[in-house]
Amino acid sequence: MRSPIEPSPAVLAVVLAPMAALAASQYLGWRLPLPTLGSALLSLVLAPLIEEWVMRSLLQSGLLQAALRAGWNARAAETAAALGAALAFAAAHVQHLDGRLIVSMLGWAVPGLVLAWLWSHRHRTLDCVLLHAYFNACMAAASRITYSA
Repeated sequence: MRSPIEPSPAVLAVVLAPMAALAASQYLGWRLPLPTLGSALLSLVLAPLIEEWVMRSLLQSGLLQAALRAGWNARAAETAAALGAALAFAAAHVQHLDGRLIVSMLGWAVPGLVLAWLWSHRHRTLDCVLLHAYFNACMAAASRITYSA
């Protein structure tokens, strides 16, 4: 049983996302500016909807079912599916191919792992869409703070 003061990884992600976004924006140069209504709609609605549908409803779910059909126990199947989806999420978001590939992959693997964990525990893609949109909003705010000067 979880201690009443021990938060879940999803709660920690919500609390720590703004700080992580600011660090990524300042030190890695990641930006997600929202100068127009169209880019805000894309970053905060369409991208999370489409990406989470693909990553969770198709990829992670498919990997989970394949592992279970192959005879893996449920925990190993869930772990493998989550790691595979997190790696795909990171690969889909890599922007720097100039020698910082590993740093960029690791940076994007963290939100990918949190989203994969959330889906593996709740099996609700909408939860992942909402958390993904929140991550994107934090990145946009951090970009504004970092690059407004």
